[in-house]
Amino acid sequence: MDGFYTVEKTVFSFDDSAHISSVYGSAATGAIVVPGDGTNNILTITMAGPDNGTYVLDGGAPQFFTGCTSFTFNASDGDDQLILNQSASLIGSDCDFTYNGQGQATTPNGDRLSFVGGSPNTVMHSFTNANDGSVTIDPDGGSTTNAGVVIYTGLEPVSDNMDAANRQFDFTGGTETITLMDAAGANNTIDSTLGESVTFANPTTSLTINAGSGAATITINSVDAAFAASLTINGDAGTNTVSFTGTVTCSALTVDVSDSISNTSSANVSVTNNASLTGGTITLGTVAGDVFNFGSFTFSSAGAVSIAEDSATTLAGASTAGSLALTAAGAIDDGTTADVSVTGAASLTATASTITLGNDAGNDTNFGSISLSGTTLSVSEDSAATFDTVSVTTLTYTAAGPIDDGTTADVSVTGAASL
Repeated sequence: MDGFYTVEKTVFSFDDSAHISSVYGSAATGAIVVPGDGTNNILTITMAGPDNGTYVLDGGAPQFFTGCTSFTFNASDGDDQLILNQSASLIGSDCDFTYNGQGQATTPNGDRLSFVGGSPNTVMHSFTNANDGSVTIDPDGGSTTNAGVVIYTGLEPVSDNMDAANRQFDFTGGTETITLMDAAGANNTIDSTLGESVTFANPTTSLTINAGSGAATITINSVDAAFAASLTINGDAGTNTVSFTGTVTCSALTVDVSDSISNTSSANVSVTNNASLTGGTITLGTVAGDVFNFGSFTFSSAGAVSIAEDSATTLAGASTAGSLALTAAGAIDDGTTADVSVTGAASLTATASTITLGNDAGNDTNFGSISLSGTTLSVSEDSAATFDTVSVTTLTYTAAGPIDDGTTADVSVTGAASL
């Protein structure tokens, strides 16, 4: 009596086939197929292990299955639903599931797929088109060979409230619009013009969006207020853009796209730790009404980078840009190990505060030319320095080469200057 099987609200404990048969009659085994009947069918599957459990069709008697090699639900013309209930994280590679929604009476929200309960390490949603895709459930975060797969066709929405540590969404790589938004309760919804709509519970560790090789427009509208995981957005090989349009709070942020990263006036983005930003151009925090705060951030772009932060700014890691406009509502610094390389003009503004860059042995700091605005400024550059516009209270500037002001620069230091 060392196993258990959950059937709706009743728990049976057993570990031998004779007892199973006495409760349910003959247990289904091998390749299991359940057909719909053209009405609004609801099939509920409760897993007890990687190849066994019970299923209930339309509230009928529970049917036990064991030794499952595959399980297929062929729905029909009604608004059908497959519910993987309570222990979905126990789905393993022994028994993969297929749900064919086929026809439906209502559009949208006709044929539905719901995951209820379970605590897998990683859940990966992969999209084939607007109605077909698959869900891979990795119970322990190890090799995906131990994971179970649910393949679906012809669906409308997917609901996933498993308590997953990590969530990953892999899109088609076509020309599509991907939108992430807050949903009711401690949930979020992700949708695409080429992918199924999925409403999912907050992950505890990470959320990753992989746009694929196409030209995707990725809109981060909002996340649930209780969302506290890291957020990663990968453009992969495609020409993709990312725009923040609402309230987003996360522990860490990574954006890597080949085109633009931007925001609208309603964006309110708060990152507890580091934000790593890679794009063709990066323009964040520069629209009236927006709010951006990072624990620290790193940028990488061959083009223009323009970032305005509503608090102090700390640069981390290796940052590169074709040009840079950086504004902070507090001090600007680069810690002890950050590197900053700007091939063109750099403009740094610390509103009524200090700028400290390049002064530690671990820093490597280089600008094509530099404009500075703030109070006490201390900058050490690992190359020659060219001033554009400087307006500060005190200035200490060290360069590993000549310091000049070109032909049009303006330099104003109301206090002491040391060059």
